[in-house]
Amino acid sequence: MVAKRIKRNIHVFASLLTIVVLSAYGYVSAQNIATEVEKRHNTEMQLSVQSLADDVTLQLTQLAYSMLFIIDQVRLHKPFDSIENRDVLAEDFVSILNTAPFFDQLRLINMDGMEVIRANYDQGSPSLASSSSLQNKKDRYYFQEAIKLTQHEIFLSRLDLNVENGRVELPMKPTLRLAMLSFDQAGKKNGMVVINALAQEMLDHFSKKKLLLPNSHIYWLNENGFWFAGAEKERLWGFMFKDKTDMTLAQHDAKAWQSISSQHHGIAHGSEGIYVFTSISPQQAIGQAKSIISIVDDSQWKIANFYSYRELERLISGELRNQFMIIGVIGFFLVSLFWVVGFYHNQRLNRLQLLQHRREVEQEQQRIRSTSSIAGGIAHEFNNILTGLSNNHYLLHSELKSPDDNKHLFASEALINRAAKLVRYLLIFSRQGFITMKQTDLSSLISNTCSDFSEKLSASIEFNVECNPDIWIEADKDKVHSIIWEMLINARNATAKEKSGIIHVRLTQEEHEFIDSSKNIRSGAFAHLTVRDSGYGIKEKDLPHIFDPFFTTMDVGKGTGLGLSMVYGAVKLHHGDITVESQDGHGAKFEIYLPLQQPRRAPE
Repeated sequence: MVAKRIKRNIHVFASLLTIVVLSAYGYVSAQNIATEVEKRHNTEMQLSVQSLADDVTLQLTQLAYSMLFIIDQVRLHKPFDSIENRDVLAEDFVSILNTAPFFDQLRLINMDGMEVIRANYDQGSPSLASSSSLQNKKDRYYFQEAIKLTQHEIFLSRLDLNVENGRVELPMKPTLRLAMLSFDQAGKKNGMVVINALAQEMLDHFSKKKLLLPNSHIYWLNENGFWFAGAEKERLWGFMFKDKTDMTLAQHDAKAWQSISSQHHGIAHGSEGIYVFTSISPQQAIGQAKSIISIVDDSQWKIANFYSYRELERLISGELRNQFMIIGVIGFFLVSLFWVVGFYHNQRLNRLQLLQHRREVEQEQQRIRSTSSIAGGIAHEFNNILTGLSNNHYLLHSELKSPDDNKHLFASEALINRAAKLVRYLLIFSRQGFITMKQTDLSSLISNTCSDFSEKLSASIEFNVECNPDIWIEADKDKVHSIIWEMLINARNATAKEKSGIIHVRLTQEEHEFIDSSKNIRSGAFAHLTVRDSGYGIKEKDLPHIFDPFFTTMDVGKGTGLGLSMVYGAVKLHHGDITVESQDGHGAKFEIYLPLQQPRRAPE
């Protein structure tokens, strides 16, 4: 029983240990997963913003190459030399607009700021402005900046909305202006080419592509945090309208903008989420064109990919759910495997223990059979001698004139009776002699016997009896009475030296299984008698011999050593089982199992 409990506890402990280890692993893994998910997601976002930034940079570089081509056409056609040359270049301007819808206007301006040629895209129907509609642009900021340029230098304006007559043109027309001077063969400035680029094409490309990327919360901002694209419509181009000057990321999330505006690229943690961002330098993009020296301020546009902390938690939760499912499956498999292996291992151990127990029982039974055979033979021979002594004692008693006055005759009679009792005990141990089996109310028998025995106990011993009613057995009533009485005597002797000993008797009905003397397994319902005492106990080395005839742990001269051997023999005569548990100095518990009959009423 103890071994089974230990094995079960080992299984439970190992299972709990496995769960604890997997839980600890799960906790550490959860921390790593959270970090890894954020890192991986940030990497994906960085690739997204960089891809968009590369597209914008490429488009600016292509604008610079277009400018170089047009300047080269001015050099070849020499439009300032004659009207004919100017008309040829004007036709080239219209042709360029037909093939480059990215342009809104192409203008050739002389050194006084007067337009010489102006070709308009006109929403897909390019045309030349009439001579009367040509304007002087010397007061415009891009002319004043571009007139300062030297050869190979190019001016790029800021990205804004086109303004006509002091108002934003509707529908809104996002525009970039490029300006570059032309030179004659002597290296003298003779004019200026100005391109009005339709930045809406760039913005549309940005908006379409970002929808194909992992996160669509991607913003395109200017150097002051105003939105070009990616935000709600009412937030766009705030710097162009007096009532929208607070429509900036700096106002929306100051913490994030502080990091974004001060770094070229990186990750910014804002109040609501995370921004993965990079920068576009228009100056560097224009400068990538061959032979170009860009003249533009060093401001940077920002491409920022935003995702909220809630989105991050959702991503992490998804990863954790998958991870915990894997851990759960592994844990279930390990625990199941452990219990299966443990089950089969226990089965094997149980078979080995059962085999070992059978061997031990067989050896014990063989030893007791040998002892019983010897004891039975001695008892028969000694019984014959006692029979002769008893007969002679009877004849002597009958021949004496006054036998009642002869004390020697009484003493010899007492000795003969004592010897007869010992012979009777030896015969019961060896399972010989007469036995009369009757239906016996064991509950009443034990109750009555304990009641009689309680009168022989000292007041220092606490005597408890728990006896379930109506437990009947098929038994020799006298021999069962002797079993009970001897067990009580044994318990009393064990507690005799204690100041406050305890004897506890209990009768119940229980299922039991044991190996009988014929090596068969007997099982079923048994009357279960337990006698437990708090006495001096039995030493481990004495336990195998406790039922041997004439073996006693009492002092020399006290006890015959036949009481427990008689109990053992009587139990076996009734096809029952008896066990003992004890430790030196910690009392003893004897358990007796007698085959149970169906409960019935006592005969009336």
